[in-house]
Amino acid sequence: MIIKTRMTSTNLSPKQLNFAHLVLACVDVIKQPLIDILDIYVKPSDLCKKVKQCNDLMSGRHKLNSEQLKKCGFTSPHIPDYSQFDVTLLYTLIRNLCPRALTPTNGWGKEPQVTDTQLGDDIERIRQFRNKNVAHVNSGELDDMEFEGIWSDLEDVVKRIQSFTTANGCSSDFLQQLADLKGRTVEIDEYTSVIKSLEEEMKEKVKTAVPWNVKEIYKKVVSEWKKKDDVYFETHSFPAMFDQVKNQPFVTFVGTPGSGKSATAHHIALKLQNEEGYGILPIKEVSKVEDYCDPESPQVFVIDDVVGVFEFDMVQFKLLEKYESRIITPVMPKTKIIMTCREVVFRHETFSKSFVTKATNVIKLQSEHNKLNDEDKHSLLANYATTVKLMRVKVTK
Repeated sequence: MIIKTRMTSTNLSPKQLNFAHLVLACVDVIKQPLIDILDIYVKPSDLCKKVKQCNDLMSGRHKLNSEQLKKCGFTSPHIPDYSQFDVTLLYTLIRNLCPRALTPTNGWGKEPQVTDTQLGDDIERIRQFRNKNVAHVNSGELDDMEFEGIWSDLEDVVKRIQSFTTANGCSSDFLQQLADLKGRTVEIDEYTSVIKSLEEEMKEKVKTAVPWNVKEIYKKVVSEWKKKDDVYFETHSFPAMFDQVKNQPFVTFVGTPGSGKSATAHHIALKLQNEEGYGILPIKEVSKVEDYCDPESPQVFVIDDVVGVFEFDMVQFKLLEKYESRIITPVMPKTKIIMTCREVVFRHETFSKSFVTKATNVIKLQSEHNKLNDEDKHSLLANYATTVKLMRVKVTK
């Protein structure tokens, strides 16, 4: 998050004040409904035990970090104080510990439709409100019309949640808290302090997702891909392959050595980065999908020779099966996993029966549809400035 501000020495401008109100709503108000919801289903005194019993929170896809576990009462046993939890932790706990009935209409991590107004939908909106309007912006100003629209939507969400929490014995008045916040002035010191804390939080999040040294290694790898990608040629079947990758959580490119498996996988990853802002992670082990996944930003993981280079590797295959659910349903719906596999390995009996070999998730580069046609061959020759022409040979009997 990079905030560009233009402040006077004593006062915020009207646009800055609008943004300040949104920031403070994220810090002071929107987590309150989540606190009440979590408290309804999981009392603070039971939290530590409940977390220990949840595999996803302890070692799975939503694994809590050491600081989050500490807040939940792990390292120094105490009754947790939900008021000290941030939106991210509250959301994660609700998602994993509360009844399935709270699951949003479109599922967790996905944006609800306007007509989706169940409790789970509004819990999802709370998280997305923070990300869209504060955490992932590049300006510290907001005009009145845009502000009023955002604020009105927030009031609708809070009103619906308050109906639920009130019916379950909670007395918090979230609507009044919003009204009080909107009506008060904001001092520059308060504004800059909150902005700074949010920026630090985002930096810490990025730092812990992918270690800095690993990021540097990945940058160098991707840089090499870019150099080689200058000569990549998109054949007649490329648009269909690209669409298949975009429409599936994972795709495996299959072909013989030299068929262009890796080149195509790398080209598509670079295309997703350039056109849609994806982060590229050229991993060697499928377990890194879980370790490095970002639930709020699109990523494309690329794994070459996923189950062995020259022959089928049972150890790598077992690891692939272990992370089947992570691959099929990634934390971030836009996440893509691109794998490559040699044809001789792909035909192994054990591998051929796995979830990876489903037709919708496989692209065979040497299939009738994908192999080079005459137009591709002519275009390739023209692209490399050669005067050689391809001629069809008429076979006579």
